[in-house]
Amino acid sequence: MFGSLNGFGVVDEISRKVARQFNTVGEFVAADAADLKAIDGVGPERAETLATVDAE
Repeated sequence: MFGSLNGFGVVDEISRKVARQFNTVGEFVAADAADLKAIDGVGPERAETLATVDAE
């Protein structure tokens, strides 16, 4: 799942950081933009985009 974030403008390094931050895909999907923006390397625009990702 986290590897497929490339379609959202996320490079592999950021995908790994996101994966380390959240223990499950469910936690990631439940995260809001503020949660995502707290991850090093994820700026406000990317956080807003990632907050729209769902588990499908």
